[in-house]
Amino acid sequence: MLKELLVRNLALIEELNITLPPGLIILSGETGAGKTLMVEALNLALGERADSSMIQTGKEVSYVEAVFDLTRNGRARQLMEEKEITEEKLDQVSLGREICRSGRSRSFIGGRIGPLSWLAELGEILVDLHGQHEHQSLLKVKNHLDLFDRFGGDKIGELRSEYQRRYEKFRDLERELQDLLAREKERYRTLERLKFEREEIERANLKVGEEDSLKSEKKILDNYEKLFLLVNQSLAWLKEGEESAPGALDGLDQVAKNLEDLSQIDEKLGGCLETVMGCRYQLEDVARELRSYVEGIVFDPSRLEMVESRLAEIHALKRKYGDSIEDILSFLENIKGEIKILENYQSRLEEIEGALDKERRAARDLALSLSQARRSIKEEFERKVIRELKDLNLNDASFQVSITHERGEDLLMEDGPWVSLLPHGMDKIEFLISTNVGEPLKPLAKVASGGEISRIMLAMKIVLADADDVPTLIFDEIDVGIGGSVSFLVGEKLAQLSRSHQVICITHLPQIGCFADAHFSIRKSTKSGRARTEVVRLSEEERTEEISRMLGGDRGGDISLDHARELISFAEKRKKSLDVPKSGSESPAF
Repeated sequence: MLKELLVRNLALIEELNITLPPGLIILSGETGAGKTLMVEALNLALGERADSSMIQTGKEVSYVEAVFDLTRNGRARQLMEEKEITEEKLDQVSLGREICRSGRSRSFIGGRIGPLSWLAELGEILVDLHGQHEHQSLLKVKNHLDLFDRFGGDKIGELRSEYQRRYEKFRDLERELQDLLAREKERYRTLERLKFEREEIERANLKVGEEDSLKSEKKILDNYEKLFLLVNQSLAWLKEGEESAPGALDGLDQVAKNLEDLSQIDEKLGGCLETVMGCRYQLEDVARELRSYVEGIVFDPSRLEMVESRLAEIHALKRKYGDSIEDILSFLENIKGEIKILENYQSRLEEIEGALDKERRAARDLALSLSQARRSIKEEFERKVIRELKDLNLNDASFQVSITHERGEDLLMEDGPWVSLLPHGMDKIEFLISTNVGEPLKPLAKVASGGEISRIMLAMKIVLADADDVPTLIFDEIDVGIGGSVSFLVGEKLAQLSRSHQVICITHLPQIGCFADAHFSIRKSTKSGRARTEVVRLSEEERTEEISRMLGGDRGGDISLDHARELISFAEKRKKSLDVPKSGSESPAF
């Protein structure tokens, strides 16, 4: 369950650090106080996409951290072991998120940086969040299959995962086969083209590094005259100067002779002599290398022509097959592979057909098993949903899970028609409902009102909560479209659900708020000229005042407070009798 929530510099929240108990936690507050901000903060800790605009004005960084108790959550501990996530306390985990004004975001697991995807994975096991508009998702048929499969637990989950693996492999092979059959029409033409390209590249006998070497050689051949002239000129200046202008080596010889004589007079000049002699030896090496170089360079017009021709050939191949010799050689290896596939077309065709038949049969068998598993839980799911709907004052409700198939060519059913294999099996699931006696079952979108949809979604959540064992359930305004006595029934159901799960509910209805085990008030205040949101856990007296406010009466007025106390007293009695088979059989008079 969620133990602690820490929020800093997020929207209107400057600093928030609250401890959350088990049971039913109610969050209430006046319109505009920021009731959903806590849910948004928790969503960030659970891996939701961050937006730097959420950072509080004047701050550069926002931080959110949620601490969860894992004492009774083996699935979460197992996932942490798989991810090698360690905590000082083995029975808890902290999930954190830092958002910077620059747009950068960091994720923390157990105080250490970790991938954002891990937050989301753990979040799915730790929290089931019913957002403000989630009840609308129930109207979309595409969501019904996932909801229904959750009720099947691990059995359907494992079958579905294995089916999806086989299905994807089956479809991949099917696409490969179709591609191969389509290519047969132009296989010969393609094969001839690839062979020509292979021969053209192989005939060139390209070598890695060859182009750079040829470019360097061409540069030398293009500048032969300049090289010859300047090298010889340099040699002349080093060794063969005229009498009026002796060469550098001759000059150094004279300097060395003078220094030798001078050092006899003053030993301090001996170091200068050594330096000059070192320079002379180095210049002698330079002269020797230049002489060897000038003797070795020969201008060969035919060689220049050959180099230019080879570079032109390489350039032409680069224009056709790649930006470099490495790319061209890589392209050559690729077309060799394609040629091999095309030349072995028949054997590859038979290989794919065999593998496809095997995977298709496996997918069909799993689809049938998955469909049978779904049908085996259908009546139980319908029965439990109807029971919850009746408890929520939809006494005449009928509910049915419609399981149909899509016509196709993948699987022949025993009763005759061929059906398609779909990404999640062979079944199409749709929830049908009738809320009045004598009315036929119809799709939810055509029957249910806003208040009915809220109750249907709550019924689903109650049924699914027992199936998938997510420890913390969060309802953000599950009370949309309901009021009066129905509100008491919803509150009682949330209280009943909180006996096996931690339930956090944001509500504006006192008939729900009165069932709280812990009540938090979300308030907007002004600090240093700026609006701020604060969250305060209410004492019993403060709770009575808050219920009074939610009733719409004069806060602190005797009549309003008496009504609030009556509500709370009634709720406490109902909470003590939650094990009575028929709940919600009475409500207080107002």
